[in-house]
Amino acid sequence: MDAPLTMTTAPNSRSDRWRQRVAAIGRLPSILRLVWSAAPLLAGTMCALRVVIAAVPVIMLMVSRIIIDAIAALSAKPGPSLRLWWWVGIECSLALASSLLARASGLVESLVADRFS
Repeated sequence: MDAPLTMTTAPNSRSDRWRQRVAAIGRLPSILRLVWSAAPLLAGTMCALRVVIAAVPVIMLMVSRIIIDAIAALSAKPGPSLRLWWWVGIECSLALASSLLARASGLVESLVADRFS
């Protein structure tokens, strides 16, 4: 009869999964070369979209901070503030842009996948 599996010997243990992830990062350069050779324009677009998509939440956080500061300033000194509504509009535009960028990224990734199939 086989020995019972423990957390340290289980093939799906947490440390094994992390080792697999780290090993996958080592294969990333060869995968990127393969994708680049199949479709350089799409690969560059895909990388650029990922960078922009990653930056959008940070920008939204900065805009949210400005909105909160403007609301705090208005609570101390009430009055109309066109500036606040501009920032709210920018925040909404960023949320829309984030959604559109995610869809564009999905499209580019599917086009790259089509090049391999």
